[in-house]
Amino acid sequence: MEILVLGGTRFFGKVLVNNLIDMGHNVTIATRGLTKDNYEDKVNRIILDRENKDSIEQALNDKKFDVIYDNLCYSPNSAKILCDIIKDKTKKYIVVSSSAVYDFKRYIKEEDFNPDSYKIKYGERQDFSYAEGKRLSEAVIFQKYSIPTIAVRFPVVLAEDDHTKRLYSYVESITKKESLNIDNMKCNLSFISANEAGEFLAFLSTAEYQGQINAASEGSIIINEIISYIEQATNKKAVIKESGKNGAYNGMLDCTLDTSNAKNLGFKFKEVRDYIFNLIDTYKQSIKI
Repeated sequence: MEILVLGGTRFFGKVLVNNLIDMGHNVTIATRGLTKDNYEDKVNRIILDRENKDSIEQALNDKKFDVIYDNLCYSPNSAKILCDIIKDKTKKYIVVSSSAVYDFKRYIKEEDFNPDSYKIKYGERQDFSYAEGKRLSEAVIFQKYSIPTIAVRFPVVLAEDDHTKRLYSYVESITKKESLNIDNMKCNLSFISANEAGEFLAFLSTAEYQGQINAASEGSIIINEIISYIEQATNKKAVIKESGKNGAYNGMLDCTLDTSNAKNLGFKFKEVRDYIFNLIDTYKQSIKI
């Protein structure tokens, strides 16, 4: 199949592209050309600005793709710009969304947020919170366009090269005996690894599915268990104080995803504890005291 990936040079985008190549697809990556990739001659390349309509129109021109992946949609305006252009250029549009679209609780199902009934308001990325930008992006795509679409709702994505450094910041602070303010030690969260996220996205290239879909590692984990493991791994006691640096996951409430729809398609998720503790160990090794 002819597949276009908007993004694809870092984080789970790299995993997605490599999996698509291994599946035998003809892959084109579309980026601003600022980040060097290691795909050599295994992909085609297009230079474009995801936020600029003229740039996208010029880059795609008369091209058509069986599947288009969009890892870079954060606002309703961004959704409209792209969908106006690709509505006749693809048989399937797979857009990366987020569990942030939901009101947080345990065992969240896809129907707990329905973009078809969400009131549309247009604006740029900076006009909205991350969560609202994702909600409005989905609303625009599903209400205004008839493109066969899958919106993939990921929870927090973890990886060694995670640019947000959220989990890393806990390991670093405890290793360095810095005081932390953690206001939600009993918060129960779903996670997914970047490898698993990329693998799932690639899996969807041939899946018979339309609509919204949750994707998360099997099981969930409580913040207190993460802190306890870091203490064990570093042999340091966490210094928890209200006056300390705010924890990266502060303010989050329970958010665990029901992934029945994804599993019914035949995808098998890994257990979160099979990798999160190994990742903490890797972070620990990289921290200089």
